[in-house]
Amino acid sequence: MGDAVREAGRLAAQDGAVLAAAVVDAGRWEVLHFSLWAHDTPKADGEVFQVLHLSAPGLAGLPRGRQW
Repeated sequence: MGDAVREAGRLAAQDGAVLAAAVVDAGRWEVLHFSLWAHDTPKADGEVFQVLHLSAPGLAGLPRGRQW
């Protein structure tokens, strides 16, 4: 999990990153990385999906950093 946390931190520190998370799929015991970007060219490997609208009221009030 240390590697997964470091990768999420690396993604979150990139220009244009809105959020990055690492999660464990306990059914298949694999680590998944999820990131959301403000632009259409993310600096990460994997599948890319375009989000046409994101409603984020209260976004400014959310804390930064690890949430555990």
